[in-house]
Amino acid sequence: MPEPLRLLDASVIVRYLTNDIPELAQQARHSIDSDLPLGITTVALLEAAHVLRSPPYSHSREAVVDALVNLIRRENVHGVGVDTAEAAAALLLCRASATVSFGDALIAATGRSAGIYEAYSFDARFGRSGVRVVPIPETPQPEELHQGEERRTP
Repeated sequence: MPEPLRLLDASVIVRYLTNDIPELAQQARHSIDSDLPLGITTVALLEAAHVLRSPPYSHSREAVVDALVNLIRRENVHGVGVDTAEAAAALLLCRASATVSFGDALIAATGRSAGIYEAYSFDARFGRSGVRVVPIPETPQPEELHQGEERRTP
C-alpha cells in the first residue's frame, strides 16, 4: 500500500532549509529527502518565504526563492491546490525584483493551476504576477437595485 500524501508545514520547511535546530532539521531532512509523498501549499510556501526573509534569518530574496524552488522541484513534493511548476515559475518572478510580491505571485500561480488567467485587483502591481488584471464590473447603485420592487420598511 503506498504511503499517503502528507502536508509540509512551514515550520518543517524552515527547519529543513536553515538547520537552526539540528534535531528538528534532521527530522525534516528524513521526510523531505526520502521517497515519502509530500504535499505543499502556497500558504506554506508564503509563510516559509516570510519567515526566511525576516529576522533572525533575513535571507536575500534570491536565496529564499532558490531554496523554495529546489524544494518544490523534488520528485516527492506535490502541489496541493497548485501545480508545482506554476509555483516554481511564480517564485522565480519574485527572485530579482521586489515589484512582484511572494503573495501576489503565489495567488496567480494558484489561479493559473486552475485555468484562471484573469483577476480583479486594486493593486497596480498585481499584473506583474502572471495573470491579467481586468476591471471590476460596475455594480448598480442601490436605487437601481430596487427599481420595480416595492420598498419595504422594517
